[in-house]
Amino acid sequence: MKIINIRTQTLKAPLKNPFITSLRRVDALEDLVVIVECDDGSVGYGEGAPTPVITGETMGSMIAAIEYIKPFIIGFEIENFNLILNNIHTKILKNTTAKSALEIALYDLKAKAAKQEKKEATEKYQKKQEKKKQKQIAKDAKKAEKGKK
Repeated sequence: MKIINIRTQTLKAPLKNPFITSLRRVDALEDLVVIVECDDGSVGYGEGAPTPVITGETMGSMIAAIEYIKPFIIGFEIENFNLILNNIHTKILKNTTAKSALEIALYDLKAKAAKQEKKEATEKYQKKQEKKKQKQIAKDAKKAEKGKK
C-alpha cells in the first residue's frame, strides 16, 4: 500500500447545544478531515479541530501544515509506518492537531490493511479445512465401498 495522495476537506456541522468553556463558545463544529489515499484504492480518514486559543492552530494553519508535510510522506509504503510517523513529527514543529489528524488517517489505513490480511488468512484457512473435509469424505467413501465387497 503506497501512499499516492493526501488531501483535506472541512467538515461543518451545527451543534444542537453550544459547547461553552471559560475560553470560548462553540455553536458549530468546524473540523479538518485529512484523507490519505493509497495505490490499491485504500483510503484512511483522520480529523482534527482547530482551536487557536489552545493549540494556536487555525483551519488555515492546519491545511498549510498538511500541505507542507505531504512531500515527506507521499510515495512511502504504509509498511514503513514508523518512518512515516517520524517524518510527520520531525519535518515541522508544533502543529499538533494537524499532525494528529494525519496520524489518525494513517492508523485508519493500517487497521484496514490488518483487517484485510486477517480476512485473507481466514479465507485461506477455511479453504484448507474444506479440502481436508472433502479428502476425509472421499477416504470414508472408499473405505465404505471396500467394506461392501
